[in-house]
Amino acid sequence: MGQRQLMAVGEKLRSARHEQGLSLRELASRADVSASLLSQVESGKVMPSAATLYRIATALSLPVHAFFPPTTQQVDKEEDNRLQAASTQLKIMEQPLTYAALENRAPASSDIEDTQAISGPVVHPETRKVLELAGGIKWARLTPGSEEGMEFLEISYVPGYDSGPEMLYHTGREFGIVIEGEAIIELGFERYQLKPGDSIVYDSTTPHRVINTYEGRTRMLWVRFTPHTRPTRNPES
Repeated sequence: MGQRQLMAVGEKLRSARHEQGLSLRELASRADVSASLLSQVESGKVMPSAATLYRIATALSLPVHAFFPPTTQQVDKEEDNRLQAASTQLKIMEQPLTYAALENRAPASSDIEDTQAISGPVVHPETRKVLELAGGIKWARLTPGSEEGMEFLEISYVPGYDSGPEMLYHTGREFGIVIEGEAIIELGFERYQLKPGDSIVYDSTTPHRVINTYEGRTRMLWVRFTPHTRPTRNPES
């Protein structure tokens, strides 16, 4: 993962925390993580694991894809918009101050944001927002924008990926299907081996974790219905 992505995630986290008026210690307490880890994430020094990011997002009542960095195309488009606005503004400054000149002014930032927010129902692979997390996991958002209380993702795990000894559980419900590779889903005391075409559905209140047992990457399509509540840890882990 690049430094730009680390900084983007950190900036989004800091902005969300400030908007809610929370200190590092307050958010750390809500998410059940250390304040020092939050500080490192915000400063772009480390990328959290999937489980940690999920706890942080839930503590802020945000979907995990709220921390996805912009795509390369979005960055290029934003830069083009800035350059175009600057060029237009320069031309206006060189013109006499007339009504016609004001009509040709650079668009306001709200105009640009509204234009960028309008999109069709199709999301092409090159326009997906992708987040690479610690441990070799990638989340790709498959919707044009945020969906209230729901996330539709393609999740990719590197060979040997293990979400860790700590099992996560929270309110909600999850639906997944393997499209490439193999994985073990642990639900409480049960283990389920999933191969291509196998699907699984479970309540997120059941402690769960994921292990990639395939020699290559494992890819899954995943849907999460996630009411905004504080995540908790398995007391037995």
